[in-house]
Amino acid sequence: MRVETHSAPSHRKTTETVLARIPARMLDLAAAEGMSRDALIEAAGLKAFDLTDGDSRVPVSCQVALWQLIAKGVPDRCFGLHAGMHFEAREAGLLGYIMAYSETLGDALKRLRYSWLLNDAVHCAFGSDRRSFSVTETYPEQGLGLRNAVDYRLSALLSVCRQITGAEIVPVEVAFIYDQSGDTLEHQRFFHCPLRFGQPISKIAFRQEDLRLPARHGDETLAHHLIDRAEEVLRSLARGSSTKERVRSEIWNILSEGKPTLERVATALEIPGRTLQRRLADEGTSLQQEVEEIRRAMATAMFRDPGTSTDEVAYLLGYAEPSTLFRSFRRWTGMTPQEYRKKAG
Repeated sequence: MRVETHSAPSHRKTTETVLARIPARMLDLAAAEGMSRDALIEAAGLKAFDLTDGDSRVPVSCQVALWQLIAKGVPDRCFGLHAGMHFEAREAGLLGYIMAYSETLGDALKRLRYSWLLNDAVHCAFGSDRRSFSVTETYPEQGLGLRNAVDYRLSALLSVCRQITGAEIVPVEVAFIYDQSGDTLEHQRFFHCPLRFGQPISKIAFRQEDLRLPARHGDETLAHHLIDRAEEVLRSLARGSSTKERVRSEIWNILSEGKPTLERVATALEIPGRTLQRRLADEGTSLQQEVEEIRRAMATAMFRDPGTSTDEVAYLLGYAEPSTLFRSFRRWTGMTPQEYRKKAG
């Protein structure tokens, strides 16, 4: 199989970001499931961002936090699948319109090389053989939200492909990076194809003959104008961002494995430890402060749920012992988790 990969420009040093309309949509869906929108915004670190401007961007660290909170708080175990099933091309902003105005499905899929416009933490690669054309996705670990995040991206992609062609496209197969657990009937009903779980990558493979399906609103002249605009946006994304946000993103990626150390975060960001400390100090913060703030916001949101145990929260936030979380929570709020729950309730 021939594989083609697409990545950001090699000089790109910016924080990974996601289009604001994506977490805004997730907040709406989670609120419809009974979760507190305000609590989610605070806990995910989204309070400082204008989510009403769909074309603005927020750090991927916030989206990761949001997936983690939703995974814990929404009873629907197929939340990500259901959210993706109803995703519309226009909700992907510029990328969605580029795909919708492509001449054929094959053209639209190959333009996923501009997936950076939607979420620049998600890297797309393409593979093809005589039978199929596959789109694979790689992205940072999503913690408790991994299953939902994978389901969401794969089902949203197929949903968009069906919308722009008007055809009930059935893939050759779909691969999921997480292990199968429980009933997969909902997945079968939507994808209508063999499902592979516990795979090294997430992938959806399309039939070669389906690549020739025309897009209902195909207009290559308009598509190329939009691609020019996409190139401008990608250049702007390559111009850099704050060390603080890069650090917050990495903290979310590794938090449940234990408290992030300066050495580990610096290695992940390919920055010497002393340099990282200095840059954070220049921005008025430190690694300890960022870890503390993320833990505080997450804990206060999760303890609003009476069904969440101290052990669960301690594990998610990287505490070796629940008693350590207990002491930290009392320092942050002046209350024990039990007292906080009574007041919040």
